[in-house]
Amino acid sequence: MAENSPTFQRWGSTVNGVQVPKGRLTVRIISRPFGTYCAWMRDPNVEIETLGYCHKSLRAKDCIPLALAFLTCVAFLLLPIVAPTATNQPSQKLTVPSSAQTATATQLVQLRGKVICLAEEMNRLHQASLPTGHEHIYGFKTAEGKYYTLLRTKFSEALFADQRFREKELVIKGRVFPDTQIFEPTIIRSIHNGVVHDLYYYCDICDIQAVAPGPCECCQGPTELIEKPLDGFAP
Repeated sequence: MAENSPTFQRWGSTVNGVQVPKGRLTVRIISRPFGTYCAWMRDPNVEIETLGYCHKSLRAKDCIPLALAFLTCVAFLLLPIVAPTATNQPSQKLTVPSSAQTATATQLVQLRGKVICLAEEMNRLHQASLPTGHEHIYGFKTAEGKYYTLLRTKFSEALFADQRFREKELVIKGRVFPDTQIFEPTIIRSIHNGVVHDLYYYCDICDIQAVAPGPCECCQGPTELIEKPLDGFAP
């Protein structure tokens, strides 16, 4: 039979094994619309098809294993190319500074010297211009001539509020913050006649010691500055 279907969908002959009841003729050649047979059969000639329609039938289940096999082969072929590229990438690690790293970076030191006003010291050494009634910027001058700016905290409050501390030679322990000359005192002791003394405020009523001047935190009564020698401590 001559093929006279429109170019939109041609009829083509396929060779397909069809089982028929016994005693009947075995049909091996059937005619069906183009595009309803499996992917292993010849596709329509795209150069002749004017509409360009070439859609595979959903009934062509044999196409799925072939497609999966093709994608698997492509993946194995690309693996030697993609794997070295991925392994050559530098690993990026997120580093979060911990408290231990911060403590290590902060330098713990012990300084010996006196509390001074940095503004007045710079005026004496370098003729820095100061206004009348200037504000005091307290720092610490070591015996080696180094200058540090004092950080005001509850442990160093006596250096700022009590004139008697600024008149003594002191040994101060604390930390210097990284890349600065800012000093945070934590322990303050004095040196008198070559002997190290402990400094603290004492309330004889409540028998309470304090590191900062002011009334007693318990009875709100006055406190007294105590300078007690420490045996076994070298200045």
